[in-house]
Amino acid sequence: MRYHAICDRCGAKRWAEELRKEWDGLMVCADTCWEPRNPQDFVRGVQDKQNPPWVRPEPADVFTPTSFMRYNDGSLMLYNVSDPLALTPAAMAYEGD
Repeated sequence: MRYHAICDRCGAKRWAEELRKEWDGLMVCADTCWEPRNPQDFVRGVQDKQNPPWVRPEPADVFTPTSFMRYNDGSLMLYNVSDPLALTPAAMAYEGD
């Protein structure tokens, strides 16, 4: 039995045997509108193993207060805890550029 049908893509009136069903269920013209399914639709991702093969425990933090800087009234002052002579005001005051 021959009957007319409408293409779901272009809307053309065709004979039903001239239409072809696509992967998404649309009935489209077999000669002009039909497209094969894209091969990229079948690509599957590969799960990436994120864990390293072995790990070490994180070591405890070590604080060494040997030297630090402090700003005092616009002058840069350097302290060296390991050298007591460096704590004199003349040695600490630095007149920068």
